[in-house]
Amino acid sequence: MAFRELTARVHLCIAEIQLFPKSILAVINGTATGGGFSLALNWEFRPMTETAHLKQALTSQRLCLDVGGTWFLQRLFGLRRALEIVALDV
Repeated sequence: MAFRELTARVHLCIAEIQLFPKSILAVINGTATGGGFSLALNWEFRPMTETAHLKQALTSQRLCLDVGGTWFLQRLFGLRRALEIVALDV
């Protein structure tokens, strides 16, 4: 699949989640890494099991968040905490 086609599909998926008329519950059971981490930030309710773990894969390589992660992280936690999460890879 070409890169542009893939990014267009991901963008469409995020837009549809944002425009969905009802709240979305997404239970995280396991590890949500990279794009999964960013998608988890997109949902309104995200309960996690005791074994769940969120990890941003790209920040440990000093790359920016993918799948809208920079926008969602800042929106949920504020700019200061979002920068801390990205910079310290917590």
